[in-house]
Amino acid sequence: KGWTGWPRISTDRIAGAGTRALRGLLRDMRHNSRLAVQTRAALHQTGALHVAMTVEMPLCSILSAMEVVGVRFNQRALTEHTPAIEAELTSLTKQVPRAM
Repeated sequence: KGWTGWPRISTDRIAGAGTRALRGLLRDMRHNSRLAVQTRAALHQTGALHVAMTVEMPLCSILSAMEVVGVRFNQRALTEHTPAIEAELTSLTKQVPRAM
């Protein structure tokens, strides 16, 4: 019992689902913040921070929007261009170690 003589009631007991969800969100945000700091440091250390910030991060919002809206592919055109795309990708992949 508390100082009033009434039984103690924890805030978790009286908190609604929204409050518990907000606590979980805050916990997740703290975890993500620590992860972001570690990831940024690792990218900086490997020399990939510039690419991540100028290429990868801007693409995230574009890819997210494409996922929500949906994207239609021309299967025939994609099949026709696959050999050229694979050759270009192979060439670029071989250049990556030299660029770093």
